[in-house]
Amino acid sequence: MKHLFDSWSALKSTIRKKEVILFLDYDGTLTPIVSHPRLAVLSPKIRSVINKLNKQLPFGVTIVSGRSLSEIKRKVNLKELSYVGNHGYEMQTPYLKYIHPEALKFIASAKKIQNQLKQALKKYKGIFVEDKTMTLSVHYRNVALSEVASLKKAFLKAMQPYIKQRMVRLTHGKKVWEIRPPVSWGKGKSVQWLLTSLGVSDNKNALPIFIGDDKTDEDAFKVLKKKGIGIKICSEKDPSSAARYYLKDTREVLTFLNRLLKSL
Repeated sequence: MKHLFDSWSALKSTIRKKEVILFLDYDGTLTPIVSHPRLAVLSPKIRSVINKLNKQLPFGVTIVSGRSLSEIKRKVNLKELSYVGNHGYEMQTPYLKYIHPEALKFIASAKKIQNQLKQALKKYKGIFVEDKTMTLSVHYRNVALSEVASLKKAFLKAMQPYIKQRMVRLTHGKKVWEIRPPVSWGKGKSVQWLLTSLGVSDNKNALPIFIGDDKTDEDAFKVLKKKGIGIKICSEKDPSSAARYYLKDTREVLTFLNRLLKSL
């Protein structure tokens, strides 16, 4: 993994020869990590450059988020973009809309689990169970460090009946536990699905680029390792990541997006 700007000259040359397909995570990538999801607001500068890129790139820009589809569309507020919500369980482009069938089946279970978790975890100050209809996110960023171990035990105890019956799939991100439908699906497979639907999976001239910051983005980095570019947002290089490059923060993301726009 290299810092992207150290390799910019070579990368710019590659970009000019290819048809770039841009995938962008939201939280921690386009906006800094904040204490509560509602506080993650897209800056006018990033919104502007994304809008310009969407008009310039042959396949536009796709926002890929763990947030619900309706919420990420509202947060970004650009109608012509493509959106992937709930880690890929729901997607919408200007040409199609897709909801994973297992996600539809999971809605009733998600509501039941949410109610049980609120009771099981209510003594922990700072806990927040986010209902995204087809998935749930248990945020513990604001929980005291001394309480996290106890919280994790309580969380796993509450989830144990669902785990035993294989009714859920649990994943872990930055200070968040994700509760998903029991099917192997995520950002990587949704990106692959979109590339196939666009008819560019085997197009040697296509260059998919995915920018993300969390463990949930690693699936996409792995999918694109041989036929695209993964860029991770982290303060220093991460040898464990499947991404090829890294950018240090959202400010560097903005710089890269502006450089990308000028290279087209």
